[in-house]
Amino acid sequence: MNVKLPVIIILISALWGTVLGQQLSISGAVLDSATQKSLNSTTVRLFNTRNPGSPLIKITGKDGKFTFTNLPQGTYILEASFVGFKNSFDTIKLGRRSIEGNQLFLARIPIEMEEIQITGNAIPAQQNADTVAYSAKAFKVATDATAEDLVTKMPGIQKDGSTIKAQGEEVKQVYVDGKQFFGDDPAAALRNLPADIVDKVQVYDRMSDQAAFTGFDDGNSTKAINVVTRMGQRKTQFGKAYAGGGTEDRYSTGLAFHFISGDQRISVLGLGNNVNKQNFSFQDILGISGSGGRGGMGGRMMGGGGNRMPGVSNFTVSSQDGNTTTWSGGVSLIDTWYKNLQITGSYFFNYAKNNTGQQLYRDYITGLSANQTYYEDSKNNSTNYNNRVNVRLEYTIDTLNSLIFTPRISFQNNNSGSSVFSKTYIQNIENLNSSTSQTDRTVDGYSFGGELLWRHKFDTPGRTVSINLSSSANNKHSYTYLTSLNQYFSTHATVQPNVNQKTYQETTGLSGGVNINYTEPLHKNGMLQLTASGTVSNDQSTKDVDSLDNITGQYNWFNPTLSNTYENTYTTLRGGAAYRVRDDNLNASVELNYQNSGLDGKQTYPVKQDVDKNFESFLPALRVQFRFSKSSNLRFNYQTSINPPSISQLQNTIDNSNPVQLSMGNPDLSEEYSHRVNAMYMTTDQASGSMFFGNISYTYTKHPVSTATYTALKDTNYHGLVFLPRGSQLSFPTNLDQSHSFRGFVNYGTLLHSLMLNLNTFFSFSYTRQPGLINDIETQSDVYSYSPGVSLNSNISEDLDYRLVYSPAYSISRSTSSKLNNNKYTIQNLSGSFSWVYYAGLFIKADASYVYNTGITGSVDDKRFMIVNLGLGSKLFSDKSGEIKLEVFDAFNQNKGLSRNVNELYSESKTVQVLQRYYLLTFTYNLKATGLFNNSGQGPRDRDRDHWDH
Repeated sequence: MNVKLPVIIILISALWGTVLGQQLSISGAVLDSATQKSLNSTTVRLFNTRNPGSPLIKITGKDGKFTFTNLPQGTYILEASFVGFKNSFDTIKLGRRSIEGNQLFLARIPIEMEEIQITGNAIPAQQNADTVAYSAKAFKVATDATAEDLVTKMPGIQKDGSTIKAQGEEVKQVYVDGKQFFGDDPAAALRNLPADIVDKVQVYDRMSDQAAFTGFDDGNSTKAINVVTRMGQRKTQFGKAYAGGGTEDRYSTGLAFHFISGDQRISVLGLGNNVNKQNFSFQDILGISGSGGRGGMGGRMMGGGGNRMPGVSNFTVSSQDGNTTTWSGGVSLIDTWYKNLQITGSYFFNYAKNNTGQQLYRDYITGLSANQTYYEDSKNNSTNYNNRVNVRLEYTIDTLNSLIFTPRISFQNNNSGSSVFSKTYIQNIENLNSSTSQTDRTVDGYSFGGELLWRHKFDTPGRTVSINLSSSANNKHSYTYLTSLNQYFSTHATVQPNVNQKTYQETTGLSGGVNINYTEPLHKNGMLQLTASGTVSNDQSTKDVDSLDNITGQYNWFNPTLSNTYENTYTTLRGGAAYRVRDDNLNASVELNYQNSGLDGKQTYPVKQDVDKNFESFLPALRVQFRFSKSSNLRFNYQTSINPPSISQLQNTIDNSNPVQLSMGNPDLSEEYSHRVNAMYMTTDQASGSMFFGNISYTYTKHPVSTATYTALKDTNYHGLVFLPRGSQLSFPTNLDQSHSFRGFVNYGTLLHSLMLNLNTFFSFSYTRQPGLINDIETQSDVYSYSPGVSLNSNISEDLDYRLVYSPAYSISRSTSSKLNNNKYTIQNLSGSFSWVYYAGLFIKADASYVYNTGITGSVDDKRFMIVNLGLGSKLFSDKSGEIKLEVFDAFNQNKGLSRNVNELYSESKTVQVLQRYYLLTFTYNLKATGLFNNSGQGPRDRDRDHWDH
């Protein structure tokens, strides 16, 4: 495997020597058709007819001029738009010479100033290929609403917990006027943008920088939202600040300030509260996240204020159980330096202190006539600090060459503690074991990395080369103190093997990679891509466990059985070719890659063990997009992927953090090989604003990494590795035969103009078959979940707003090894919200959620509850920029955290501590958007006059 890196270097050197060619650009000016004067701060969009879903965006300067550079030959559509003017379009064919002096004339829209004339409804939604653009004018929201409130009224867009989903997928990125906003944090972007500055909302699939450059989809696209503002990029400032206090020593305070001037955007955020508000927070919380380990093992259904699935974006994580005190602050910068260097950067600091408690019941499958039940009652606390910096630098060397550098770095610290009582029994009759433990842990860590992408275009249109270099490094070290009093009720006697130990663990990781893409046009509509890539990653882990010496009071008894030193190196070499054909209605590509990968593992103790594995795989892919019309298209994707095991899964050492449920790694793991098929259909009706979206996907994984669990039915020395008293368990990862996953999502949304309502209906379905190994016998767990739903949103006025949502969820689970784990459960959820400004700025707000659970087992007695939040307040000052509000949260004091989880090993019911009734008095000051003036003397846009259909 030592020859792999030189081969990569030779490939880079062979492709790096390129010759710079001619520069192609389109430039011109935007003018007022009546006065012939230039219009500055006008938004100009350039659409390539071959890829209309990803327009280039420029803002004219003081002389009304614009320039688009670094363009390939082809046919383009220019669009200029400005508030108070009709949009102007021009079609341009770009050959071998640049086009200069192109003029676009905008005609004013006549407006009667003495009387509002409504000439028609705004077009709610328009579709172009896979991009859907919504008009903000078509959706009514409250005067102080956020962009998040606005987008969740639009067909096909939903709010799921703390995440925004569009067309059934989580939105991973938000842009404002085509530029990144708040790094990779969509929640912070949408919650801190006021709705009244939004003109349009575009939803599309954003490809990676390298894929967008070559035009070949690499399968790494993410769902994105682009917010087109009403002021474009003119000079303006807006924001808000609030502070409140209440009963139970509750408080909430925060600020958000945004400054926009031309290409420069500066945003400052801050919040502090102890009421579980986390607008922006942290990823990979040390000591908390990453403990799942059993991904994809069944459905999860939530109710009330229970736990939510962890977030995956750079700065957000879903709210934790219990009560969290948060202090967070951040700053974001977007700017253009020296005309050819664009910078996007953000820094965030987060402090979170969490206290929670939970009770859970797990019915484990044992293969016997009676299942074994595990009960746990725990209290947990944690304090987490996080600092994160993200930067993106895009340097345009000339029209043919550009560099994109995206470094990132984070530092984290976590201190946590837990006290746990657990017991294991059979049919609530026979006790098998019990444990009382206390754990205190301190974790520190950092991670940094980045990518450097060089892109070059040749004179021949379509001929390109791009090289992407990536690297990352991370380190985490922790000290854990565990005290545990344990009882095992065996057939012979009561055994009490107590634990008092200190564990030091450090893990480090280094990785680097290169990806080279070369494209060559073969004919008018066909293109070939050649790719070569290589990666090397090295992970090391050291774990030292010392037991307490009762005589000296020191942790100086080294335990080699629980300790471990392991190093893992994973290398890949990959090469392949892809062919793409594209015309006005069809975009299709077929791809085949060959990958050679090697897994080299070295374990020092508790026993010396080396792992040296080599894998060879062919990875085909097929992508087809067919456009039936401008507003209707079908996409089909087939792709394959390889997933190697992690270092934590490979370590052959015992983890006794839960003494009655031990776990360990498995150095004999191999790669997973997955096939995924996905089909999507989308259509919109421009006249009615209705939209239909359907998505189905199927994933087949060969040799998936699943979990093997051995439950000691009697006192057992398991393979000479560890002694297991009766009732205790040992689990470890293992490769099994295959797993299956099928998911479907259908969404239909429309505007009911006569009723002034937005209707959104949706239906989701999922099926998973996950293998498991229980007492050395393979079992299969089948989980079926389906959830219909409907939501109604008012579209009446800014003074009256309401929403009603009904979203039941049903789940059926079956196990091939035990009918005792076959069950059905449902969660019925009916929720609504209401906001009314009824007299002289006085307002009332309310939201409620009714939850009814069936099939939840354990000690949960009340399976139905209602959560009601109420607020009364008044707008203040002549411009209504101030607000004072009194709120009561969970007025009936019924909030509960209930959840149900089923996988191939057990079914689980859990209740968690949640925040219940409190009162809060809050004052808010809104800094209205200012500076919205242009050279024509037009003032700020009046929303009450904004009903013309452009």
